[in-house]
Amino acid sequence: MLETQPARQLHTEFIRWGNETHRASKLAVNASHYLEFIIRIDIALQRGHSLGQELLLQTFSTEELRRMGLLSQFLAEQGIFQIDAIARRQRSDHNLIQEKLQASAEQNWGNDVRGFYDSLEARPKQLKLRSRKAYLHAAISLLAYAKVPRAAQLTQISVNGLIRKKPGLRASLAPFLTHLTQLHGMNLKVPTKKVALPPSLLPQARVVRAWMDALAGGISEPARLALTAALLAKLLNADLEKVLQLRHMDVSWPAGDSIRLEGRWLQLPNAVWSMVRALQSPQHAKGADLDPWLFPGRTFTDCLSTAAVAYHLRKHVTA
Repeated sequence: MLETQPARQLHTEFIRWGNETHRASKLAVNASHYLEFIIRIDIALQRGHSLGQELLLQTFSTEELRRMGLLSQFLAEQGIFQIDAIARRQRSDHNLIQEKLQASAEQNWGNDVRGFYDSLEARPKQLKLRSRKAYLHAAISLLAYAKVPRAAQLTQISVNGLIRKKPGLRASLAPFLTHLTQLHGMNLKVPTKKVALPPSLLPQARVVRAWMDALAGGISEPARLALTAALLAKLLNADLEKVLQLRHMDVSWPAGDSIRLEGRWLQLPNAVWSMVRALQSPQHAKGADLDPWLFPGRTFTDCLSTAAVAYHLRKHVTA
């Protein structure tokens, strides 16, 4: 079935690794799933590629690499695959940007989009890749919605119409409108948002209480990690994604009374200290020289995902 020696060796060593690490039953249940990935690696090897990270990145999408499960963990332990979830997401964002630019090139306003994206890349303070992707998406959405051949023909009516239809693009659209003002002297503005009354703290308090009650119950380890991450993000008013990327070095052990988030140490409420202490890995507690994820994901190279957190919140919290 497998044509190349490296692929056959990979399959053999993966099975041996599963037996030696007491994962044989899990490998057996998903045997066809793992074999499918190895067959695709074998096909790539037949084209003259060598087995390494570059082959994996060219052959599989970000989502496919995530779904490799134990196979990706094995490849990482062998030193073949070293890229983590954050880097994979950046690669996915980069590929998506290139696809959007390529598709836009076929439109009359393709040069307008290319010029806007080049201006984003040329900024003195480099923008995050995710921000560039969002700004590019908003610009393309406006041009497609307005059905104009060139960006210079956009009107305020089109801007207002797009925001009514897709209010989530409000913040992302502003850089493109600023670019048009600088380039063509246009005075297009993102319509002002109605000022909402500040939200009541009572619903938030109920959410926190519901999560803490769920944590106090008998839930699985993945659910405990997910709910703890969500709770910390809520209490600190922090980005969940940033919380999930915390490592053991970002916690004040053994107390567990504060965490370091984006370079700042933040004091935690007494009620969650024990929950944070429960996150410490046994190896780290014994003094091992390692710095694993505080919220480990499906493989040791990945932290827990926001999608996993959302799943466990839906499953375990009724409030």
